[in-house]
Amino acid sequence: MAEIIQFEKKFINKTIKKHFFGDQLECEILFTVIKYLFLWMPEHKKDTQDRMEALRPEVRIRDLFENDSESFLNAYLNLIEYWELAVDQSNALPVESELDHFETVEDLCLFLEGRILEKKYKKN
Repeated sequence: MAEIIQFEKKFINKTIKKHFFGDQLECEILFTVIKYLFLWMPEHKKDTQDRMEALRPEVRIRDLFENDSESFLNAYLNLIEYWELAVDQSNALPVESELDHFETVEDLCLFLEGRILEKKYKKN
């Protein structure tokens, strides 16, 4: 019985999500990127009133993380884990220049979208 309830709950959540956002992978990617960048960005930026302004797609990642490559790397690895992407040559970041790999938040989103779609089509 519990399995049926869990299935119904997942189905309802998926239906609601499709109704409001459609089947847009881009929306889910953007939401997860914002979530993990916010989690790892400097604390003083989280406390400002315009904290969501700091996470616009055109914001430079280097500026957002104030040259803290370790924090960005943690956010990046959380995203790789969330999307269940294997860490390999296609998504490994260059050591000591992690912040130079993606110019903006949008660049990170586009990179993830490409890897997610690549993974999806390899399965099928």
